[in-house]
Amino acid sequence: AFQVEQYLSKTQILELYLNLIFMGGDDINGVELGSIYYFNKSAKDLTIAECAYLAGINHKPNYYKPFADFANRQDPEAAKKEMKEDINKRTKTVLGKMKELTYITEEQYNEAIAEVDKGLAFSQGDGSRVTTELSYQTEAAIEQIIEQMMNEFNISKDVAEINLYSGGYKIYTTIDQNVQNTLEAELVKDKYAINSPDKKQKAMSSMVVIDHTTGNVVGAAAVKGADAERTAKTRLGYFNIPKDLLKSTGSTMKTLSVLVPGLETGAINAATVYYDGATVFGGGYNPKNYYGGYKGLMNIRTAITISANIPNVKALANAGMEKCYEFLSSVGIETNGNEGLPLALGGFDGTSTLNMAAAYGAIANDGVYIEPTFYKKIERKNGDIVLKTTQNKRRVFSKEVAYILKELLTQPVLGENGTATYCKISGVDVAAKTGTTDENYDRWLCGFTPY
Repeated sequence: AFQVEQYLSKTQILELYLNLIFMGGDDINGVELGSIYYFNKSAKDLTIAECAYLAGINHKPNYYKPFADFANRQDPEAAKKEMKEDINKRTKTVLGKMKELTYITEEQYNEAIAEVDKGLAFSQGDGSRVTTELSYQTEAAIEQIIEQMMNEFNISKDVAEINLYSGGYKIYTTIDQNVQNTLEAELVKDKYAINSPDKKQKAMSSMVVIDHTTGNVVGAAAVKGADAERTAKTRLGYFNIPKDLLKSTGSTMKTLSVLVPGLETGAINAATVYYDGATVFGGGYNPKNYYGGYKGLMNIRTAITISANIPNVKALANAGMEKCYEFLSSVGIETNGNEGLPLALGGFDGTSTLNMAAAYGAIANDGVYIEPTFYKKIERKNGDIVLKTTQNKRRVFSKEVAYILKELLTQPVLGENGTATYCKISGVDVAAKTGTTDENYDRWLCGFTPY
């Protein structure tokens, strides 16, 4: 108790208690859920008598059960009458104490007693209906704030959650509601509910949009592929697909694992030529092209345009794995450090939609990586700032390399036989790279526009 009072006022302690207390029923906790369960309305709409009932049952919630089934009792009617008498007695005890301590007037007391004598208007509601659906962007903001509270205030996750959920804070997220609404409306369309070959699953879709100049995540959405109603929402505390689900990236990794380290070390440039032909690398690694067969001599520009595999693996071999691992780590993409040349084609455990958006954002931002954030700040009711986002900002490759990368990544959109020609937007420069994993199990598109 002493430690709790170092952090919270009496009022805050009471507020926490009222939000956590067991109220009976089927795992009903907190007076808001209790109010819905017993009276089918919010606690703010309760009468004084109804409040007294909820306050009175906390010592033994399942003893005062207005919805109890008395069918198995020897005399059901007598049992119901006894329960009503117990409820009334307990509620009147609370009302009497409220009047004694001058929390209510004599007139309010008399009105409440009359309501109890008439019979409290119990109406069983569904306590689970207050479960809130959130955007994946907002869910991620909450997760980020809780983690920052744990680190900055040196508190446990449980204490951080209680602090956030009951603090009455104003939270400023980075969401652009127009972007978020567009993502959610798009991803639930039937055209994305693609059946797997064995028809046991439907495809899952995920998308993240970042303002690369600030690192602000302005939209994040995902749709689970169940046959039930498809939704782009999540529930508080549920798994955050855009932020946390790791998937193999396919050829979208070529930009990050091949082009950046290759250009930065000077091992390659856009005109460097490699032979696209059958090649066995060290350890017996024998990659194939997705288009089948080989196309002979080609430069890096063409290899990226058509997403040729062999030239890109050769380019990574020239640049060296050490620089590749170093760069990927600098933009938040973790590897085991022993994947070797298959990393050129996305051959690793995978990463999240969020991480890929942030990494490509570094290219759009002229080689400066900004750790993505889902919120800006949180304030108390009086305007005092409780937390501000902390973002690491660092240069991960030169502005000159970024310039070349931007130009190269327009080729899959504009070039002959480009893999992303469907991304053309009239009057807007678009950079994009596609990726597919074995048997098209996963498909990616990563890219950016100037804004």
